[in-house]
Amino acid sequence: MVDFETASINAIRNSLPISNIHRCFFHLCQNVYRAVIRFDLKTLYSENEEFAQKNRSLLSLAFLTTNAVIPTFDEIKAQFPMESEPVLKYCKENYISIGTGSSRSRKMPKFDISLLNVNNNIIQGKHRANTVIEGCNNTFSSLMGCSSLNFWKFIKGLKKEQSFVDAQVIQTDTDTRQARKRDQIRRETHILNLLNVQTTTNYMKKFWL
Repeated sequence: MVDFETASINAIRNSLPISNIHRCFFHLCQNVYRAVIRFDLKTLYSENEEFAQKNRSLLSLAFLTTNAVIPTFDEIKAQFPMESEPVLKYCKENYISIGTGSSRSRKMPKFDISLLNVNNNIIQGKHRANTVIEGCNNTFSSLMGCSSLNFWKFIKGLKKEQSFVDAQVIQTDTDTRQARKRDQIRRETHILNLLNVQTTTNYMKKFWL
């Protein structure tokens, strides 16, 4: 799972041609919100909840199966606020498709729909964002205690990290590891329930996580 760096995607495909590549849902959210800011809509987004919800509904497309993305986008488009037309256009050109009408007249978006899709990840219980990896990196940086390391400090930090991992393995084996938070479990269950009821109303009203 990577962010929206095309060079990284191409490098992975060249080096690991059989790997499954997905783009991070968190970074997708960031990109859409940055588009809101870029088109001077931040104030309206902050003050008008209905307007904000309409914009966030675009993010729900990543949760759909790939063949349902374009039809659902067209339904969302029909109910989209006029003020946010530039955001809609941005998402269409980068993540959906360029052009309208039949599938033959559509052009490929900048980022392929299949790379943005998190539907299978959710059903299989996998992550939909690489924030976990970033969190591990931040934890390891804090463990090291400084930004500039010499060799011996680095080795000492690796030993501390290994001790921490060993403790987690023992906790997992003995069923004593801290359980996932209730809110997290409730949120994941909510998403799975929505995936089983694929209606535009559900996605627009509830699926803007």
